[in-house]
Amino acid sequence: MFLEFDEVTLRFSGLVALKGVSLTVNEGGIFAIIGPNGAGKSTMLNCLSRIYTPQQGAIRFLGENLLRVAPDRIKACGIGRSFQNMELFSKMTVEDNLLVGYHCALPSNPFSEAVGWYKARSREREARERVQRVLESLGIASYSRQTAGNLPYGIQKKVDVGRALMGDPRLLLLDEPAAGLNELETEELGHWISDIKRAMKTTVVMIEHDMNLVMSISDRIAVLDFGELIAVGTPVEIRQDERVIRAYLGQEA
Repeated sequence: MFLEFDEVTLRFSGLVALKGVSLTVNEGGIFAIIGPNGAGKSTMLNCLSRIYTPQQGAIRFLGENLLRVAPDRIKACGIGRSFQNMELFSKMTVEDNLLVGYHCALPSNPFSEAVGWYKARSREREARERVQRVLESLGIASYSRQTAGNLPYGIQKKVDVGRALMGDPRLLLLDEPAAGLNELETEELGHWISDIKRAMKTTVVMIEHDMNLVMSISDRIAVLDFGELIAVGTPVEIRQDERVIRAYLGQEA
């Protein structure tokens, strides 16, 4: 099993944010999580990336229960994540922002740096080569030496995703990647998310409100409503599901 949520329940005092959520994600596809505001979508990603710890259930990735993994080891497990509210280092270059995302692959300490300087330099060279490959795959290699904070919003979004890709993740989490993008930028976004899946052999799990984007690139979709999983299926199945229609449009619909 690639990724599995098993009866995951998370409470904040009297609020049940997730209620017994169980689902599986197969390797190699694009899996979208949708639902009205407050449905628990970001909460699921926060549990998966170990920002939150559920009171009940398990989250298994490649057979390992992630709830037993320290938050700072999630990236080393093969999981990368971008965030809706980007936290780029605005005064650093695009290249340096991506190098930050590669830190877990560059273990070092003062002693090893002093004794094994050649190996350390070799690792740094490999990291910079990785940066260029990622930037080229996203079509933003020309921005490598530019200051991140001076770039257009759409390019900054790509930098954020590029940073998440630096560890060569098997699973990429995208939290509302189309937020703040115009229609043309969103269409382009769909193309390069699909390209990431194919070229980098990365499974994508994304939260998104733009239904045109979700329906056009997703292989499977899960729908949450008030912390409960109400539907899982293909885009065609989800579009026709009465529970989903009610969740988005109201009981009368």
